[in-house]
Amino acid sequence: MFIILVAGFSLDYAQSNQQASVTGTVVDEDGNPIIGANVTILSLDVRYYRQRVSFVKIIKTDSAGRFSTSVDREGAYLIYVTY
Repeated sequence: MFIILVAGFSLDYAQSNQQASVTGTVVDEDGNPIIGANVTILSLDVRYYRQRVSFVKIIKTDSAGRFSTSVDREGAYLIYVTY
C-alpha cells in the first residue's frame, strides 16, 4: 500500500506564547482516507551544524484520514505515517 501525506504547519500569533500546529490528511494512492493511521511527529534541531531528533508525539487519523495537533514551538519537524 502506498500512503500519501498532505500536511500543513501553522502558527497562532494571537497568544503571547506562540502555539504552532501541525495538520494534515493521510490518503492512499486512490485518494481514499486512511482511518486510524499512526502519525509520528519528531522535532529536528539543526543548530550548530548538528542534527538532533526528539520525539514529540504520536496521534491517530480520524474517520476522514485527518490529523491535527499542537506543538510547542515553531521549527522543523519530521512527520511519518505507519498503518
